[in-house]
Amino acid sequence: MGKYFWSLGFTMLFLPWAYGQDTQVQWMTWDQAISKSKIEKKKVLVEIYTVWCSFCKKLDAVTLKEPDIADYINENFYPVRLDAQCKTPIEIMGKSYKYKDGYNDLARELTFGRLAFPTLVFMDENFRVIQPIPGMRSADELEMIMHFYAKDYYKDTPWDNFVIMFQNRFDKQAPSTRTVKGKN
Repeated sequence: MGKYFWSLGFTMLFLPWAYGQDTQVQWMTWDQAISKSKIEKKKVLVEIYTVWCSFCKKLDAVTLKEPDIADYINENFYPVRLDAQCKTPIEIMGKSYKYKDGYNDLARELTFGRLAFPTLVFMDENFRVIQPIPGMRSADELEMIMHFYAKDYYKDTPWDNFVIMFQNRFDKQAPSTRTVKGKN
């Protein structure tokens, strides 16, 4: 009986710590994303960054640390990080991307040659680029952008129409059940 209470006490001591852990984006390598996509098809979200980029660090430390954002990414995408200045050749699906003129060719290809940092690149289930989104984004902005691509709205809904539709979903909720900046 004493062992039971000791085990229960030990578990109770560490239970808050286990549940208090920050939800984090579960970054994976290209090879992991490709392997997992053979089992379950998901879109791919690539964060292109550089080590010197302050906005990249802010995106990681603020926006991508939001539990709702991290959970949504983990559930709907295979997340991959790409250092745009990676000097090691990257092999993906039989193609080799090398470091040239200060940047890896993969970063150039994913951004259609428009290198900016950070850039979030949304790719379809077959690893084709849907859209690169350059610049730092707030959690609210990123939430809307992720829904647009994850739920395939990009295929048949103009962005401006989607923004109105996305924002209207909150207007139908009772004001006391939600918090909107500047309204509550």
